[in-house]
Amino acid sequence: MTAEFENPLLDGYGLEFAHRIGLARRRAPRYLSLRRHNHVSMLAHFNTPEEFLGREILDFFAEACAVG
Repeated sequence: MTAEFENPLLDGYGLEFAHRIGLARRRAPRYLSLRRHNHVSMLAHFNTPEEFLGREILDFFAEACAVG
């Protein structure tokens, strides 16, 4: 996951990491880029009515921990 208003190098690092995971697993990983956010504002959404990021994280773990 990356954020729009963050150091642009982090976008490249995040995408490169996702790419390498995809090569190793032969399947693209889940990747999320949050518009209108930085690394602090993403976390500020926890425990608020805005549930988008929390749902994405729960879906990620459900997918990553699925058996079969």
